[in-house]
Amino acid sequence: MLRPRLPGVPFHITARTQGHEPLFHGAEDPVTAMILGSIRHSDAELLAYAVMSNHIHVVVVQGRKPLGEFMQPLLRRLALLVIRRTDHRGHVFGSRYAHSVCQDPEYFRSMIAYVHLNPVRAGICNSADDYPWTSHSDYARGTAPDAAVRYALAVQQGVRVFARGSEQTEETCRQDYRAFIGWRLAMDQYLSDVSDSCHPVPRAPLSIGGDLHWHREYGSARAQRVAGIGVPLSRPLDLRDHVRVTLKDLEPELPLELMRSGGSTRPLVRVRKHVIARALAAGYTGRSVAAFLNISPAAVSRVKSMVREGTAL
Repeated sequence: MLRPRLPGVPFHITARTQGHEPLFHGAEDPVTAMILGSIRHSDAELLAYAVMSNHIHVVVVQGRKPLGEFMQPLLRRLALLVIRRTDHRGHVFGSRYAHSVCQDPEYFRSMIAYVHLNPVRAGICNSADDYPWTSHSDYARGTAPDAAVRYALAVQQGVRVFARGSEQTEETCRQDYRAFIGWRLAMDQYLSDVSDSCHPVPRAPLSIGGDLHWHREYGSARAQRVAGIGVPLSRPLDLRDHVRVTLKDLEPELPLELMRSGGSTRPLVRVRKHVIARALAAGYTGRSVAAFLNISPAAVSRVKSMVREGTAL
């Protein structure tokens, strides 16, 4: 199967050892160092990683070169490390590395959280803070090593995808990241207790500023500039479908027709603000959003200002 060529787009990549043997156990420090050093001779950007005993996760932004030119040298060095440290014979990795493409900010946040919470969900530790071989602390506390400048800069961009509002400080973005991780853990607990119908569903933190940042930094327009092409990398949703998806997330029982009615009740206005913010973050123009929702362009502009200033909607 051919790997996709999507310069400027983040990928989540997983590589597992042969037979899921714990070949990296006791070698987590040098494996981490190799991952951090893997971008020195590559045009890919490393956004996140996790080293487990029998597999690794990396999140990278593809450059102009194919993904294989980043992954193959890394996996070759990791295999040599294992062979030199142990009496292992045969292949170190069981199969080709797996990949998934990140094409929207919601998936991006879930992808980073999945990587960082891997040791927690595996039962190795109770908190992501307790496991030193992931990039969680770099997102949560800004601890990226000084020597890995490119990586540290990439993390600064990645953590902004968790921002509640736009134009926030780096520390505020880290707080928003920690809130998102807390929500994911609460969701894990909720799903494990799903038989308890009285248990409230945890609501996802708002990341409207993060949505805007994702589209600027990793969205199709930026990716096209990196690739040097003039065609979209993915077909955007129709605005009607985009609003339907947003409503399904925010208020599943609220009819689309009511959202477009121009009504001004407090609950309807509250939801409409979030619908507007997400539509703007996805790249729809204020004029098209106003026309679709049957409201004035000024109402859309007010929401845009609130997002820019980081004001609660």
